[in-house]
Amino acid sequence: MNETKTKMLHSWMAAEHARLHLVAAWPESARKETVLNAIQSSIQRLIIDRDVATFACVVCQARRT
Repeated sequence: MNETKTKMLHSWMAAEHARLHLVAAWPESARKETVLNAIQSSIQRLIIDRDVATFACVVCQARRT
């Protein structure tokens, strides 16, 4: 496993999750749904890489408990 690649992918995933949480707080609108779909699509593409599988969003984890 390439440590630099893993760090880069984790940073990218963290940025996408930060965007997800910010946009989720927007008032309901067509734009919000479009942006959320784009972010979720990006996250789904990132998850395909096994190096990203170890990423854990602190905000998402806190919501699960």
